[in-house]
Amino acid sequence: MKIYKNTYWLSPTMRRILYLDTLRGFLILYVVFIHAVLLIIFEANYDYVDILPIWLLAILFPFLLIAMWGPMFSMMSATTNTYLIYQQLEKGKQLSKTLFRRTSGYFLIILVHLINMTFFIHYIPLDDTLYRSLLTGTLETGQLTLPSALMFLNSGTLLLIGLSGILINFIFFFIWRNNQHRNLKRTITIFIILTLLFLFTRPIIYPIVESFIQQLIQQGNIIQAITLSWLFRGQFGLIPMAAIPFFGVIIGLFLSTKKPKKTFITFGGLSIIGMLFISIIFVIWLGIPDLTLPYWPVTMISINLMIMILVTTLLIMRYEFPNEGKRKIRAKRSIFLRRFSMITLTIFVFESIIAVLWAKLFTTIFIDPFPYNIGVDILFLFCVLCSWYVIARIWEKYDYKYSIEWFLIKINGRITGKTSQKLDVKTVLYQPLSIKNNMQETKAQK
Repeated sequence: MKIYKNTYWLSPTMRRILYLDTLRGFLILYVVFIHAVLLIIFEANYDYVDILPIWLLAILFPFLLIAMWGPMFSMMSATTNTYLIYQQLEKGKQLSKTLFRRTSGYFLIILVHLINMTFFIHYIPLDDTLYRSLLTGTLETGQLTLPSALMFLNSGTLLLIGLSGILINFIFFFIWRNNQHRNLKRTITIFIILTLLFLFTRPIIYPIVESFIQQLIQQGNIIQAITLSWLFRGQFGLIPMAAIPFFGVIIGLFLSTKKPKKTFITFGGLSIIGMLFISIIFVIWLGIPDLTLPYWPVTMISINLMIMILVTTLLIMRYEFPNEGKRKIRAKRSIFLRRFSMITLTIFVFESIIAVLWAKLFTTIFIDPFPYNIGVDILFLFCVLCSWYVIARIWEKYDYKYSIEWFLIKINGRITGKTSQKLDVKTVLYQPLSIKNNMQETKAQK
C-alpha cells in the first residue's frame, strides 16, 4: 500500500476527532514507557523513592501523576461512544439497535481484558501476593507460571472501559427515549449527579465491601468476590472510577452538537473549580491520601479528574477550533502519535512481551543493569519504544491486519452486521479531515 506523505485535505464532511486520536496515541506510548520504568527497571519496588533526592522526585512527579491516567482511556471511549450514538440518532436510527451495536463492542473489550490478564499482563501485586500471567510470567521467571483466579480480583483499564461503556449505554436506554437525546441539560445534569454520587459513596461503601470480599474469598466464593471487586474495589473499580467516563459523555455531547468554543471553556473552567473544591472536601474529611494503597484514594481521583478536564479542554481548543489551515497542519504534525492510536488495544496487550524480551537481552549483556545504571536504563527505554514505532510503521502498510482491533471489528461486524473503516490507514491516518469523501472515492474505485 502506498504511503501518502503529502496529503491535501478535502471538504470537512465527516472528520476524525483529532484531539482524541492524538491524546490516545500519546497515552498508549506513555503506558509502554511507564510500565517499562516501574515494572521492569524498578520491578514495582517503590522503596526506591525513599533514596531519590527531593529535586529528582519533584521532576518525576508529573510523570508519575500521568502514570495514574489509565482511566483517561475510559473518558475518551465515553466521548467517542456518546458522539457516535448521538449522530446515529440524529440520522433517525433506532435507539435500541444503535445501543446494541455499541454495547456489543464493550463486551468484547471485557473479553480482551480477561485474555490479557490470563496470558499477557505484567505481574500484579495484590493483597501481599505477586500474581503472574501465563506467557509474560513464564518469560519473566524462566519457568511455567499458571495464572491464579485471585488475580482477577484486580480490575484494570480495559475492564473500566468495558463496564463503564455498558453502564453508560444502559443509562442512555432509559433517558434518551423519544428523542430525549436532544435534551442536553437533562443528560448533563444526570451524569453530573452520578459523578458526585459515585465519588462520595466510595469512602462509605468501600470498608464494608472490602471485608465482605475477604469473607467470600475465605469461603471459596471466588466469582462473587471478583464481581464485587470489579464494581467496588480493584485498581479501577467501577465505583468510583466511572466518574471519569461520565465527564467523557458530556464532552461527547458538546462535540456532537457543535457547541462553540465558549461552551467548552466555561464547562472546563467550572468543572476544574468544582473538582478542586471536592478534592479539598475529601482532604478535610479523609486526610492526606495514602498513595501506597493498591487502589486510588478518592481524593486522588478528584485531583486527577480535574487535571484530565484541563488537558482535554486545552487539546480541544488546539485541535478542534482552529481554522482549516491550522487544522490541516496540526493533523499532519500529529501523524506520529495518531499512528499508535489505531492499535491502542494491541499495544496495551502485547507491550509486556516486548518489554520483557528486551529486559532479558539486557540482563544477558549487562551485569545488574537496572535500575542504577542510568545509561543502560535510557538505552533500554529507547529500544522498547523504538520497537513499537518500527512495528506500527511497517504494519500500517497492511492496514494493521490481524491486530486485536482487526479481530474485534470482524467479530463485531458478524454480531451487528455493520462494517468499519477504523483501520483504513489512508483515510484515518493521512486524510482525517475528509474521511467521508475518501470512503466514497474508494467505493467508486472498487
